[in-house]
Amino acid sequence: MAWETTLMFLVRDDHGLPRFAPASFFSTLTAPVPDGWMFSLGDGAHAFGTELWTKPVVAMWGYRELVEDAGHGGALELGEPSAIAVFEQFFEASR
Repeated sequence: MAWETTLMFLVRDDHGLPRFAPASFFSTLTAPVPDGWMFSLGDGAHAFGTELWTKPVVAMWGYRELVEDAGHGGALELGEPSAIAVFEQFFEASR
């Protein structure tokens, strides 16, 4: 996800939970895009200044629910079981 000016990765943290982490936490890498992933350009691509406060998502890459459901990422951050189940399903399928 591109959030304002920061590229974020959705990863599994040390406790096995989904977390968004800045790309700068990781080494440079090149990796294939998994089958079935989607991309969307968010409202933040056209926002600037204080408008980014209400439209921070510039772009989103990922599995269908993450891209199409604007509330899925927030549900992951809140630890909602249904969202975590979707993440787990994707995570296990990508291993």
